[in-house]
Amino acid sequence: MTCKEAAYRASDYFEGALSHSEVAEIDAHLASCARCRTYFEQTRQLIDAMHRLPRSYSYSPRTRSQIMADFETHHSVPRVFGIRRSWVFVAAGIMTVAALAVLVWIAQIRNERPAVLQAVTLDLTARGPVRGPEEGPPKPPLEIPRGNLDLTIYLPFGSEPGIYDLQIVRERGKPPIWSSEAEARLENYKTTVHLKVDAHRWKSGAYSIGISAKGWPWTYFPVVLRSQK
Repeated sequence: MTCKEAAYRASDYFEGALSHSEVAEIDAHLASCARCRTYFEQTRQLIDAMHRLPRSYSYSPRTRSQIMADFETHHSVPRVFGIRRSWVFVAAGIMTVAALAVLVWIAQIRNERPAVLQAVTLDLTARGPVRGPEEGPPKPPLEIPRGNLDLTIYLPFGSEPGIYDLQIVRERGKPPIWSSEAEARLENYKTTVHLKVDAHRWKSGAYSIGISAKGWPWTYFPVVLRSQK
């Protein structure tokens, strides 16, 4: 196997797209060719860096193929294996891999950055539940903003501490757009639930928040989701 034949199969080699006999040929060639080993190592690092990109930075198969094609074109065989240009190839390959590694690092930092939570309180202590479509709420519905919420809920008077199921629904009887389980505790004479809620993708409009103590029926309260100003 020549250096040119080995180089053209580098990406397929690391993606597992070659037959056992082709892999064996390449392995035999790499054992005796230092410049090919350098090229294959840079190709491996490039593929590994692309695989480590977070999902939010995902790309189509076409984009991936274009990256690999540009890499291979930039390090075409006449340049790669020309004696006078070998160090140019090594330096350019390292810069390519390093640039993608920086992109991975930046993306990971952004993903790990803690979300800014907005403190929101729903006070249900003096509010009656919605018992049917014909019954109007005694008070205007509470409002919650879109975004990442640090939500505090004061349950209605008489609610006991314990484990509660909670959900947000557009219409009663329909699947909830959000649901969770939380423990209610007595704080400052109010039965209180604390939750982290990601509501930035919900559509603005009228909803109901459902609350159920374990083994008890659901009780619903009207809320309105509003956009941030």
